[in-house]
Amino acid sequence: MQKEPVKYPWDQDGYYSEYHNRMRMIALYVAQFHADPVLDLGCGHGKMRDLLPKGTGYFGCDGHWDKPPYDDAPYENWLFKKENPAMPFEGTTFGAIVCSGLIEYIDDQPALFKAIYSRIQPGGYFICSAINPRFLPFWLGKHRLPKGKWHPAWHEVRPFRAVLTDIKQAGFELVSYTWVPEKTNSEAIAKQAIADTQPLGNSLPAFVNLSQTQILFVARKPL
Repeated sequence: MQKEPVKYPWDQDGYYSEYHNRMRMIALYVAQFHADPVLDLGCGHGKMRDLLPKGTGYFGCDGHWDKPPYDDAPYENWLFKKENPAMPFEGTTFGAIVCSGLIEYIDDQPALFKAIYSRIQPGGYFICSAINPRFLPFWLGKHRLPKGKWHPAWHEVRPFRAVLTDIKQAGFELVSYTWVPEKTNSEAIAKQAIADTQPLGNSLPAFVNLSQTQILFVARKPL
C-alpha cells in the first residue's frame, strides 16, 4: 500500500521558492560528498529528507515541532542553548551536519560551530545557509530580519566574513560558497547553482550581492 505524501506546514504557507531550492542544493552536496549519515540540525523538520540519496541516514531536529510530519526517521525537538551547548543524538557522529535557516537565530554562533565540529566525523562536512546582510531590503532595515510567523523575535544578520571566521576558528577548513537562486522551485535551477560553486580560501571574496537573500557555505573537518 502506497503511503500518502507527507504534508509539510510550509507547503501550505506559500513559503519562499529559495527555501525549496536550498533543500535541493544541500541534498546535492550530500550526494556529491557521499556523506552519511546526515544530521539536519535546522530547520530539521524533514523537507530535505526526501531529496537525499536513497539509503542515506537522516536525523532531524527542530525547535518548533514536538513531533515531525514523518515517522520513519529519528527526530529530536531541540534548541541550541549557549549555557549548555549539548548536541542532539548523543553518541552519534555524522558524515555531514547541515544548518538551513538556523544560524541567524543563534546569538552565540561560535559556540554552536564548536559543538557541530565535535560531532562530525573526520573528513565530514558542515553545510550551512546564511542570510545575506547586503540583500537590499535587509540592508535598508539595518541588517535585521523582519518578524515572522515562526520566529517572533528580531535577530541580527551578521556579515559573511564574521560567520566564516567563526567557522574556521571552530576547526573547520573552508571549502566553498554558492548563492541560492531566488527563482521557481526547480531541480534544474538547484543543479546549476551547485555547478556555480566557488572555492573559499584564506582570501575571502567581497560577497557583494543585492539580489539574493541566501548563501550556502561548505566547510570540512580535517582528517
